[in-house]
Amino acid sequence: MSSEQFQTQTQAQAQARSYDVGLRAHMQNVYSRMTLGVLVTALTSYIVAASPALLQFFLGGPQAYVVMLAPVAVVWFGFNPMTMNAAQLRLSFFAIAALYGVSFASIFVYFTGESIARAFFMATALYAGLSIFGYTTKKNLDALGTFAVMGVMSVFILSIGTLVAALFGVDTTVMGTVIAGLG
Repeated sequence: MSSEQFQTQTQAQAQARSYDVGLRAHMQNVYSRMTLGVLVTALTSYIVAASPALLQFFLGGPQAYVVMLAPVAVVWFGFNPMTMNAAQLRLSFFAIAALYGVSFASIFVYFTGESIARAFFMATALYAGLSIFGYTTKKNLDALGTFAVMGVMSVFILSIGTLVAALFGVDTTVMGTVIAGLG
């Protein structure tokens, strides 16, 4: 093996290591920010659920539907990250996390802490598994993202349909089970 060939391989390996170090730092930053966002959501949700006055204010009347659907509306219709700088994006991210927390406060009213924890850990495991899969295989998971968005939209539409049916007195326990299975 010539000295030049050995040197080229070494440079390629050094570039690969440099790329991995940069990617690792970026992923740590992403995971740190996501962890803080989940923490903001959880704390906001717990604070609202623990306060009868706040729970009544946000979820005690027809405004409950606005509160529950507001995060989805903001993300789909009122959020344009391409026009924001880094500080605005960071602030928007944490504001949306808090809005999700207010929206999720109703979960504490209807479900036990055990079932909430189980759902949280299942979602965390799925997220971690997909992240590890994408990182280790270097595969582009964009196609999976499109599939997941369609799945979320389907579950969302089913949930709205179930909510409307329940408002008209229709028994929705079977549909709730189907939605839980799909989700």
